[in-house]
Amino acid sequence: MSTKSSVTDHEYELKDGVSIISTTDLRGRITYVNAAFIEASGYSEDELIGKPHNMVRHPDMPQEAFADLWETLGEGQAWTGMVKNRRKNGDYYWVLANVTPLRKTLPTKGYLSVRNKPSRAQIAEAERLYQQINSGHAAHLIIRHGKVIRRGWPGILIVLRRIPIGIRIMLTASFAAILMAALGILGWWETASQPQLVGVPGWLPLSLAVAGGIGGLLLLLFGYFISSTILKPIDRALEVAHAIAWGNLSTEFEINASDETGQLLSALNQMKTNLVAVMSEVGSHVHSINTEAKSIAELSSRIQSGTTQLGQAAENMEKLTNIVRAHAEHNNAMNQSVASTSPLNIKDKSENIGEIVQQLAIMEEQMLTATLALQQEVGNLGQAVHVFKLDDI
Repeated sequence: MSTKSSVTDHEYELKDGVSIISTTDLRGRITYVNAAFIEASGYSEDELIGKPHNMVRHPDMPQEAFADLWETLGEGQAWTGMVKNRRKNGDYYWVLANVTPLRKTLPTKGYLSVRNKPSRAQIAEAERLYQQINSGHAAHLIIRHGKVIRRGWPGILIVLRRIPIGIRIMLTASFAAILMAALGILGWWETASQPQLVGVPGWLPLSLAVAGGIGGLLLLLFGYFISSTILKPIDRALEVAHAIAWGNLSTEFEINASDETGQLLSALNQMKTNLVAVMSEVGSHVHSINTEAKSIAELSSRIQSGTTQLGQAAENMEKLTNIVRAHAEHNNAMNQSVASTSPLNIKDKSENIGEIVQQLAIMEEQMLTATLALQQEVGNLGQAVHVFKLDDI
């Protein structure tokens, strides 16, 4: 992990609209990074793959934030929060990170992290709060699910808001039912204890008690009705949304309701279907690109082989040219002394020149063959590139 001595005060600002994406295994070791991650971190892909993700952790990040991160992921939930990372050269950059468990089925296989550029206001607030936590002057602060919250009443209210809606509704309905029953009992007690009051019928105390009890029961039934008819479909929709977020696009679910909850489930089902179609189309294009890339690689290898053969033929031609030149010089000298040369020597020299001419003809044929082969491979490469462009369109 980084130390204070290996960081600078220079901020690297992320580009607008660029997402930094990486995946890790269950132990936090990097298994994938995109180009934006490589550019922002300053490391090469080989330096990142297989390494712990905390190699880009900045020492200004409080330990409490990462403890909350792993606790949230351990609960099977996504974590979203501000993170300050360190680049290879010691510079830093801020990201708004979203970390999600990756799993098509249980158990979790790894984690997906998508980071985007935060606003300057978010950066300033995170810097102020993280400095307080690191300095030890933040006993009133606590990090929960990526959010920095205050202890005391504000924190209690936030914790209460994290209670599931169904439990909150049932607690509220139960409290109202108890209050209604208590009012009925109180009315019965007050009226029954004062029989001397003029105009109070004898059935009133019991009626008040029964009305209070029935009112409380109706409130409980109302809470149960809301929970079963509205919250259960919402919970099911939440499960489907989580499955899609975790990368499980094979989740099947029934849509029985026709109200807003049914429309929500229908929209989620349509989104899942569209994602499956997009992924299938992307996979098809990737397969086509890989096939064409292999074809281009093979053609490139053939062209390289033809170029090598052509080079060898040219080298041999140069050697023969040197031989011809040497023989020409020798022939010039021989012509000067031709009068003193015997007919046998003249015949030998003529035979040597004939052999050279024959070798030149052979080399010319080899060069012509290599050139034609090279031209054919270039044509094939051009055709493959044309097909590749059509597939890409």
